[in-house]
Amino acid sequence: MPPQKVVSLQEAADGIAERGCRLAFGGVTLYRRPMAFALNLLERFTRNGAPRDLTLLSFTSGIESDILIGAGMVERVRTCYFGLEAFGLAPHFTEAAGQGRIDIVEETEASLACGLRATLAGVGFMPSLAWIGTDLPRLRPDVRTVVDPYSGEELTAFPALHVDVAVIHALEADEDGNALIGGNWGVDRELALAADRVIVTAETVCPRLSQADIPGPAVDQVVAAPRGAWPTSWSDSPGRRIRSCAISWRTFAPTGRRSRPKTPPMCSSPIAWRCAPSTSATRFTPKVVCILVCLKSWFSTTSREASRLSSM
Repeated sequence: MPPQKVVSLQEAADGIAERGCRLAFGGVTLYRRPMAFALNLLERFTRNGAPRDLTLLSFTSGIESDILIGAGMVERVRTCYFGLEAFGLAPHFTEAAGQGRIDIVEETEASLACGLRATLAGVGFMPSLAWIGTDLPRLRPDVRTVVDPYSGEELTAFPALHVDVAVIHALEADEDGNALIGGNWGVDRELALAADRVIVTAETVCPRLSQADIPGPAVDQVVAAPRGAWPTSWSDSPGRRIRSCAISWRTFAPTGRRSRPKTPPMCSSPIAWRCAPSTSATRFTPKVVCILVCLKSWFSTTSREASRLSSM
């Protein structure tokens, strides 16, 4: 009988090594991020100081990675983007990077894709025309060049990316590990095949799916995590409406003041309230929230500029 893959969120998170894990998060920017898993790691860290010295790898990194950096759990970051899109910079990452408290490995879409392809192919590097003629190799002395034996052309040799654990949030998964992740894949399917261990958190878990984006044999553990991507967005069922929840530090109550929100169902940590939208703020659509954020930023910039001119 095959091993049981469906486990609790706590059990899945406790499987992360106490030190030095190379951890990859699926999803793209503010869509389908494994927030419930990240918050569970944060709870574990506050209890016993582990896991720590993490290497975080994401195609794009967002709030799920930022909270772990803020807690001092991360040693190294590998991503081609780190931020909160329309909601601004990732505050903990920006501060840690500015103070030199984390190691940032410069990556681009090409280097991440080629690194994963090399791992999938079982070779040490993947050649590419990317980075040729740029200054990026000066920032990454570990990335070397090779000569194409057929054309004599110089190519960049991107080293294989090794991932200990990949955590991917799915719209739906079944008990065998097959998972649907919607139309915006990012590099989640490649991560699922390249990582040594794959954890899928899902909005719903059913006995059997009729189709899948990620095949069950690649998945080691499945976790039922309704609202597990909150406050990032997700599709609650394939082909239907998209839910989006704005991040609390960039949302506004109708009075114009920020209010302390309730802890969301999947965020049992008292620390996590900052990651949840306030009850009153959730009445705003994402478009309205973005407009409010832009207006706030514009008024702040205008006020600073007015103060500067008046002092001249």
